[in-house]
Formats: sequence, structure tokens, C-alpha cells
Amino acid sequence: MPVTEDELLYLSSADVLAACSDVDPLRCVSEALLQHASGAAEAGIEGVVRWSPASGQSARTLNMPGLLENGAVVGTKIINANTGNPARGLPRADGLTILFDPRTARPRAILQGAHISALRTAAVSTVAARELSAGDPVTLGVVGAGKIAQAHIKLMAEHLKVGRVLLSDRLPERAHALAAELRDDGLVPQVVVTDLESSVRGANVLVTATTATRPYVSDDWITPGTLAVNVSLDDIEERTYLRADLLYVDDWQLVIDDTKRLLGQLSRAGRITGPGQPAPAGGRCVTGTLGQLLTHACPSRQEDGQTIIVNPFGMAIEDLAVAERVCAAAIARGLGVSLRR
Repeated sequence: MPVTEDELLYLSSADVLAACSDVDPLRCVSEALLQHASGAAEAGIEGVVRWSPASGQSARTLNMPGLLENGAVVGTKIINANTGNPARGLPRADGLTILFDPRTARPRAILQGAHISALRTAAVSTVAARELSAGDPVTLGVVGAGKIAQAHIKLMAEHLKVGRVLLSDRLPERAHALAAELRDDGLVPQVVVTDLESSVRGANVLVTATTATRPYVSDDWITPGTLAVNVSLDDIEERTYLRADLLYVDDWQLVIDDTKRLLGQLSRAGRITGPGQPAPAGGRCVTGTLGQLLTHACPSRQEDGQTIIVNPFGMAIEDLAVAERVCAAAIARGLGVSLRR
């Protein structure tokens, strides 16, 4: 459906899900990472507000603007979360992706953002795993059994030779429910629900997809040769960061600007420096960004025994790259609702 300058296109969760079947998320995020490396994309400064709506709960809203193709694609991602939502039967996180008209800067499309966010997160991890895993078959260890974990397992099973998934969650019933769904889908030959330590020790590709705010994955559990994609950012110990053979980020400035996450704290403490910077005494530097990895501007895996960490903070440009393609696919399909301004 064409959208005039007096209209906004709204895409519901169902619209987004349907349009995503026409979109290659790995291509979208790869292009965004390459543009980021070349300077054609910009991840803007994030705005965040945090509050406590009830005792023991934590809520936040994030506004993450960005642009691609030197301004041909512009928009923002709004993603909110409340740790108390699952107990209410609601998703922990939800939000919107808003695309702007690059000529007028006016909003032109509003997309329900939860699926886009989960899909692009899994796509970035899958792109990293294609570049950095130690070979086939992959034994995928996944910590956490929520929507992000589900997206990772499904997308990695489509694009990597995953022989087995080792799944753990602090709520075993949630892990068993996801495992049953994956077995019904037939995407993975074997899905095993196990304890945390076993899911880490047995993996050669590890994905942490939790709501953790402090490290809990012991360095002793991570075996040589493992690729650890630290999606939730605070799961892996400082020691593992420091001794890993290779360490990648998506955007170093976003990492160090965040006062909550471990890698930013290690930077401010003078323990880890950014890509291309001298390593501090007793510390290390980041090997490179994922964009630099894709352009071969920084080292990649050289040996199967190398331990590698990917610390993907998450950039709105990745969401925008997916959202732009989803929007085009939705219009081609006649999906969505036109809203008058």
C-alpha cells in the first residue's frame, strides 16, 4: 500500500512476522556492519531512563537512533523492558522501530519492534559464528530459554551445521518447553536440557541470552576453541575477557559509554582498550569490530584451539536495516494500516 506524506504506515506484530519471511536478516545486518566499518552508517547516542515500578523490579526505556547509506535510511529504535512482566504473562521487553523520511525527517512507518529486535540480535550472532566458529558440527550451548534464545537457535540451525543444542535456564520448565518446541520443528538433530555448567563446558559455540547483571559463567567452564557470543553482555567473567585469544565488539563507543556493562567498566578501569589501541599493562585490547572482521581489517580465527569472545552491544542500525526491508516487503504484500497524521 502506498503511503503519502500525510500518512504513517503501521505494521503490527503479525504484519512484521509475515513480511520477515521475505527478508534475509543475515544480509541486512552484514550490510549494516559493513557500512558501519566504512563510515556510511552511524549509531547515534543512546538515551536511557531507568526506574523501579515495584519492589524488586527494574524497568527501562531505550531510544537508539541511527542512519544507514549515508542518510538514505534513518530511524530510531525504542525498546522498553520490565523484569516483572513475565510474572504478569507479558514479554519482558517490547518496543517500536520507527523509520523516518530521509528527505523531510518526518516519521513514515511505525513497526512493532520485538520480533525485529530478536531477529537482528540472532542474525548478528549467526554472522559472527559463520566467521569465527571452529568448524562443523557445531555444539551450540545456549544459556537462557526465552525469545532471544529461541531466535538464536532457529537462525543458527538454518545457517550453521548444528549437530546438538545444550540448553539451560534457571527455570528448567522453560528450557523443557523450548526444547519440546524445537524437537517438534525438527530444526536440530538433538536438543538436550542440562545444567548451566554442562551447557557451557560441552559447547564449541556458546550463546548467553539472559537478564543477568553480573558474571556467573566461570572461566574454568569455557573450553579452548569455544566461540562465546556474550549476547546479554554481563554473563562472562573478567578473567575470560582478559585471557581470550580474540575479542570483538560491534561499536566500541557504545560499549564504553554504558556505565552498567562489564566491558565498559573494564575499559574505564584501564583493563581493556579499544580496537587499534595499545594494550594496557596486565590487560588487553579489543581485536576489532564485527564490521572490521567482515572487511578483513582485523585478525580472524587462525587455529581451532583459539578461544573467542564476541560482545555485541547491539546497534539500532541493525534494526533499521531489517526494518527497511520488512517495510518494503510489507508494502509489496499490501500489509499494514495507514494512519492519518
